[in-house]
Amino acid sequence: MLALSRQNLPPLRTDASENKLGQGRLRAAGAEAARPVTLFASGSEVEIAVAARKRSPRRASGPRRLGPVASSCL
Repeated sequence: MLALSRQNLPPLRTDASENKLGQGRLRAAGAEAARPVTLFASGSEVEIAVAARKRSPRRASGPRRLGPVASSCL
């Protein structure tokens, strides 16, 4: 049995010009430079990963950046 539910979450993508479902993952937010940390999340945790990227002290300090990746298959 597969049970699915729709959660009331804000969309991360507002342009649906390209179907990226076949890729198995979506880069939710890019890093500004080389990054030693990549956040992986799926489902409702993607919003949390994007928020963590915005709040991270590493985001504003030199080349150590964060880049979250939404993934359907971790």
